[in-house]
Amino acid sequence: THCPYAGEGHASLAYVRGEYRDAAERRLAPIRARLVGAAITLPHVVFQDPRHGLCEQIPLGRQARSGSVRQDYRFVAILDFEKTCERDAVLSPQEIIEVPTLLLDLSSEAPRLVSEFHEHVRPTRHPQLSAFCTELTGITQAQIDAAAPLSTVMDRHVAWLERHGALADGRNVLFVTCGDYDLKRSLAEDPNVDHDALPACYGRWCNLKRAFAAHRGKKRQPAGMA
Repeated sequence: THCPYAGEGHASLAYVRGEYRDAAERRLAPIRARLVGAAITLPHVVFQDPRHGLCEQIPLGRQARSGSVRQDYRFVAILDFEKTCERDAVLSPQEIIEVPTLLLDLSSEAPRLVSEFHEHVRPTRHPQLSAFCTELTGITQAQIDAAAPLSTVMDRHVAWLERHGALADGRNVLFVTCGDYDLKRSLAEDPNVDHDALPACYGRWCNLKRAFAAHRGKKRQPAGMA
């Protein structure tokens, strides 16, 4: 199966299911080097409150050097949602139809892949997938027809994090995404989940494109899915 988002520099966040695990591991090496350690410093962490639409980007590296901010995460959770879509139209709302996540433990010198979460999601507002959506994502109508709604899938996602100790305290896990859209818009604007019931960690993430740009000494993050 061809991964439609496996272009150079994308960090293989899309399709973080089994067949792309090795690619995700290789491309995460630059950001992982910045994350490993008991006290880690990230170039940019975005704090988003989906209940109120508040978004704040904090350049933690600069603040950490002044001694005012240090972040301490044992786990990173690599996340990339897939959503309903049309070729020549913008759906309103777009709904999440896939929740893939890799959980990495950074507590040792060699980061360890702890577990993988992967579930399809049954949308409610646009339950019929377009041919374009299936072509783009590889997700079929039969898969989402057999899937649970987003509220159930996110309950399972939270339970999965809890089961592996990633929610042991309020700052034990940091989501890593390719851009800000997944947690700033996709989850925050999906009508099929109770946002107030989600743990605070779903409003906190590292934009891997910004981290990649910082690692390469670039001032701007890669555009689009590149």
